[in-house]
Amino acid sequence: MANISTNMAPEVEAMFSKSVNTFIGIVLGIITVFGIVENFTIFGMFFKFRKDLNSRTIYMLMSLAISDGVMALIGGTMYTISSFHNKWPFKYQGCVFYGVVVFLTGCTDITHLTAIALDRMFAIASPIRYRAWAHNRNLTIFVLTICWLHGLVWAVLPLTGLSSYAYEGETSCSIDWLRDDTASRTYIMLIFLFVYLIPNILMLIAYGFIFITIKTVNKRFAGDHSAASRKKRDMEIRLAINFSLVYVVYMLVWTPYAIVSFVGAFGDGAAIPMAARGIPAVLAKCSFVLNPLLYVASNKDHRKKMKTFLGLSHAVEPEESKELNRQSRDKGNTGESSEKSRTSEH
Repeated sequence: MANISTNMAPEVEAMFSKSVNTFIGIVLGIITVFGIVENFTIFGMFFKFRKDLNSRTIYMLMSLAISDGVMALIGGTMYTISSFHNKWPFKYQGCVFYGVVVFLTGCTDITHLTAIALDRMFAIASPIRYRAWAHNRNLTIFVLTICWLHGLVWAVLPLTGLSSYAYEGETSCSIDWLRDDTASRTYIMLIFLFVYLIPNILMLIAYGFIFITIKTVNKRFAGDHSAASRKKRDMEIRLAINFSLVYVVYMLVWTPYAIVSFVGAFGDGAAIPMAARGIPAVLAKCSFVLNPLLYVASNKDHRKKMKTFLGLSHAVEPEESKELNRQSRDKGNTGESSEKSRTSEH
């Protein structure tokens, strides 16, 4: 595909019919509104309780929420509008802007997830040493800067001519996966290596190590009966499990799009049906709603903070409800036994 530099969207082969695009617009619009509210609410919650939840992981989650929120606010909104129009209405300049924002936030997301996985691995592998530098502010700033710079570099490189942004069907824009020249193919190979393959390998190593450690954690700490120490280890393990779930879901959403794009770049792109290209693209660009939902909903402490932030602190967790019911039953049984004892005495 040639590098497009016109102001108006060209006539391109439609991925979906007008009715399907309208349906996508409705669904994507709902998801986008939810994603915007969800991500910036979660950022506000973490920011408010940042001292109570003081750790590098929390600051990485705040940064990730900003990335997902921006993707929803700009990417989700523009994609929704174009779906209702059944064409790209923002000219080529809008196409480039959309492509840069979506690719920047997408790359930044996976870098954040990689950083979180490595952070959790170090927390499990060497808890004493980790606690010594877990609250190092300069290190936290350095990690977050690397996450954003990594995404920015790969998003800006196509603007230098190494590749380009192009229309993706009639309603979206992305990297020009079908551009057939050495520079573009080199760039695509590099992003598959540094944005997809290496982060995946690092996360698999990190979570693999964590789950192996979980299996042996009781043996390693058999002599440590401190309640505080045990509670801290349990919390670290729960966090690792929760974040690994986020990683698995994120990869399930993005991998089909990565495979289709890779085949389009190095195989016979024309042989891929338009719908087969479009569905993975739609799913991948809805990922902004999944991360916050998973890393807050799956964490008891985060759920409690969110309820407090929303003024719902009176709501009871399912586990707490069961415990309260059990205590109520125990009190009732105790009361009945006391009453029977007094009756028998009389």
